[in-house]
Amino acid sequence: MPSKTSTSPNTPRPQRWFSRIVGVQIVILAVLLGVLGYRDMERRSLASTDTEAQKQLPSPGPAPATKRVSPPKKKTPSPSPVRPLPVLRDPMILIEKSGKRLTVFDAGRFVKSYPAAVGAEKGDKVREGDLRTPEGEFYVCVKNAQSKYARALGLSYPSLEDARRGLRSGRIGQRDYDRIAQAIRRHRQPPWNTALGGAIMIHGDRCGGRETQGCIALEDSDIRELFARIPLGTRVVIQP
Repeated sequence: MPSKTSTSPNTPRPQRWFSRIVGVQIVILAVLLGVLGYRDMERRSLASTDTEAQKQLPSPGPAPATKRVSPPKKKTPSPSPVRPLPVLRDPMILIEKSGKRLTVFDAGRFVKSYPAAVGAEKGDKVREGDLRTPEGEFYVCVKNAQSKYARALGLSYPSLEDARRGLRSGRIGQRDYDRIAQAIRRHRQPPWNTALGGAIMIHGDRCGGRETQGCIALEDSDIRELFARIPLGTRVVIQP
């Protein structure tokens, strides 16, 4: 005879469904717990692995020092060799009093410059002994290879313009004016013995640039070079 506690075909159907549902839920819960436990174990394993790996890594040393690269030094160009004055076909001389420079041109093209000394006083020359270098246009009217200042190129001062100004101011009379005008028209040396002064030269004995009584002074080596290339009649322009 069957026991009272055993399940029999006469057990109500709702109870059997309830038992089955509970059983399925227990199985699902067990599976979930198993999965969560496995993930937790995997995470701990990875963490311990990272820790061991970090222990084995060498400790970083000090950062390497940055090497300073100095900019390249600029090379100072060596001075160009001084070229001798060539043979000149159509020379012209420009003297800049303020710049204390004498420049040679040939057919309008620059050739060479020289340092020059000029008169001690500023302004245009108007009379004998005023220590001024004349200004304007002149020409080489004398060449003196026996000058006590190495060499000398005499300039055609007083010019016709200087003579006209001297006549207007009363510094010279008509006779001196006529003498100057006649020499200039013939392209010769004008008289240097009037009240306007004269004997204005380009010569040597610059002596480092000391001022002159009205002449234009170059270094001895420069006037020798210039003297050899400049013919009589060469145009000379003197600017303030």
